[in-house]
Amino acid sequence: MSLPKTKLTGYTYAPETKLKGRVVPGSESVFDFWASVQPETSQAVTKLLPSGRENSYRVKLLTKHELFLADERAGRNCDQVLIGGKRFDIMIKSPWKNRVINHYEYVAVEVE
Repeated sequence: MSLPKTKLTGYTYAPETKLKGRVVPGSESVFDFWASVQPETSQAVTKLLPSGRENSYRVKLLTKHELFLADERAGRNCDQVLIGGKRFDIMIKSPWKNRVINHYEYVAVEVE
């Protein structure tokens, strides 16, 4: 059985820099990718989210495309994805490398 996939728009960010002592955010790059978007309501996931984000609307993404968390690349914001006209931060990443259907499972949290 195959899950339905949706074409999504993603956003990734270059590293931030310092200019005259001020932090300048990195530039934004846009890309498209395919993913299955599923509801995410697990209490176990709620406990893994940062304080203040645990009650935000969230979804699960299943895709072959690698997205990045903020702590994976120093000085960069986490990747974001556009779903239904709203941006979501990529907060949790689970790679599945089982040699059958390699993919990534993400939890994305709505940006408020």
